[in-house]
Amino acid sequence: MTLRTLVVCSLAAGAVATPAAATPLFSLEIQRTTVYNQTSGAAPTSQANVSVIFAVDPPADFTGGTVDSALATDVASLSPSFDGGGNPDLQSMEFDFSSESAALAMFPDGSSANNTYTFNLVDSNDTTQNESVQMTDISTSSTLNTPAATSTTWNGLQGLDATTDFSFGYGADTNSNALDFLEIVQCSDPTCAEFVSLAYFNSASAGNTSFDLPANTFLPGTPYLAALFFTVGVGVPNTNTLTELSDETNITFETMTSVPEPGTWLLLLTGLAGMAIRRRKRAMRAD
Repeated sequence: MTLRTLVVCSLAAGAVATPAAATPLFSLEIQRTTVYNQTSGAAPTSQANVSVIFAVDPPADFTGGTVDSALATDVASLSPSFDGGGNPDLQSMEFDFSSESAALAMFPDGSSANNTYTFNLVDSNDTTQNESVQMTDISTSSTLNTPAATSTTWNGLQGLDATTDFSFGYGADTNSNALDFLEIVQCSDPTCAEFVSLAYFNSASAGNTSFDLPANTFLPGTPYLAALFFTVGVGVPNTNTLTELSDETNITFETMTSVPEPGTWLLLLTGLAGMAIRRRKRAMRAD
């Protein structure tokens, strides 16, 4: 499960050129993500799945579209979404595979001759805006480290006190061209089968080793899923050759149930002491 269906961490966000009158430029992306789950203080060693998403940052108000591959037509449908910067995008559903080989069998990359994709963009409000733009996926493999929180971070997230500051520490990526992203979403239940809302999002350059989570970022007694991404772009934005490769590690945690402040504890103890005294007096009068 990857959070790209909620927030798209697009490397091209904010880099989209203003369209020329005759030749509009599109930022087309194929996002390939290898997903891991961290379930202890140790870094994960085996992947959970591989996901593929098609995304478009268009210069016009397109309302949808489809994607054709060299192997088949309509391999993906595009619908409106937003990237990490809050900019309107088009995005496909997330395709999940058990292995990279299974993903490449359906969506070939630069290691295959069938690595050309056609994005058919449709504006249902103005058919003169309809466009078909080709993209060649030139990527072959990712040279990213596996993201992993430190054991201190993993242990600290379990029962995190939401009223205090917290430093999310992790091992740095050695790819100098990579970006690090941390997304944390509130979940509807401890299994995080459904996302409720985005609680935290931040990014940093490669070599970063921590994100600071301010106090009261999270609700007490609430389940969350933290997704740590190492991401690199292969190709150039606005040239229709950009593939975004990511390694993502997910961590589920639940914050500590809120506890009374020291002053509240004092009032509670005073009240309990008063109740005990009154009970004793009533018992003595009864004797």
